[in-house]
Amino acid sequence: MPATIRASSEGLRLIDKARRVKGWAKRDKVWADLVPTSLSTLGRFWLGFNVQQETFQGICNAVGIEDWQSIADFDGTRYFSKKIYTERLSFAIQGSIEKIDKHRLESISALLQQITGDTEIVILDVEEGSIKLTLGGSPESLRRIETLYNSGKLTEVLGISVLDVHILEKNELIQSIKNNSDSVLTLSGANLSGVDLNGTNLSGSDLIMSDLSGSDLSGSDLSGADLRWADLNGANLRETNLCGADLGGADLSEADLRGANLSEADLRGGDISRANLSRANLSWTILRNAFFIGANFRRANLSQANLSGANLSEANIDEADVVRNAVFISVEGVSVQVKRSLQKRGAIFNDPPPPEERGLYRVS
Repeated sequence: MPATIRASSEGLRLIDKARRVKGWAKRDKVWADLVPTSLSTLGRFWLGFNVQQETFQGICNAVGIEDWQSIADFDGTRYFSKKIYTERLSFAIQGSIEKIDKHRLESISALLQQITGDTEIVILDVEEGSIKLTLGGSPESLRRIETLYNSGKLTEVLGISVLDVHILEKNELIQSIKNNSDSVLTLSGANLSGVDLNGTNLSGSDLIMSDLSGSDLSGSDLSGADLRWADLNGANLRETNLCGADLGGADLSEADLRGANLSEADLRGGDISRANLSRANLSWTILRNAFFIGANFRRANLSQANLSGANLSEANIDEADVVRNAVFISVEGVSVQVKRSLQKRGAIFNDPPPPEERGLYRVS
């Protein structure tokens, strides 16, 4: 079951019918309070954006629809891709979320693609007020849109009233994240180095290849987030919830992960060198082929973790509290003495089988 869900067109029609019976507006505070969620997220739901599964269910249940699966679009694709966007454009148009739907947004996106000749122009986010869209695309295309606005031609070309267009500065992007922290955000490739996002909800968000080096994400919720190849070097991740997150290939070197929940996360191929994993929960975590050179595992929970092929040189792995059923196969940097100590506590060390038997070999 996906962590985030969007409504289908038919689902939105059924929800619309149900909320009319209640006498509620599409963004009714009573409705939002019952879920509970924000009016902003309720607006995104109506525009066809993904929202957290729990929020999605709450929106449906509040209007008397228990079968929320019938409202969901599990197979449909959103009208933007997973392309990496290193720059974003703020694009404000006249109107309100009450008077716009996802088909209108798709039309705007299509027109902008036509104007720039860039089929990768997409709508990444929508904010309140006079509708502010956050666009992703190539830097050249985004600047072309900005130039057209500054010349006064954009409103004429699009046939809609455009109030403001400008490239987002880092501080604006950070504020947008904090304002919409109860929504699923697409932040792939974003430069968020050194930012303070302490306690922010980024659960399920797309942060592929984002630069979060030196950032403060302590106490934040990044469960189920896509952080593949993200730069988290030196980041503060104390007590951060990374349960089920995909951190494949991520740079977590020198990161502070004390007390972090990494259970069922995927860190294969990641660089966790010199990271502080004291008291971290790494149960059922995939740590295959990761680099833990000089990492601190004091009081960490490694039960059922898979460390096959990991480099543990100079790591104080023997100080982990729980290692039962942790799998160590072809690991580097573990002395015979430490190996024996870990085995006595339930860790599993297996040498690779001969080539003729590898077809039957399985790593738990």
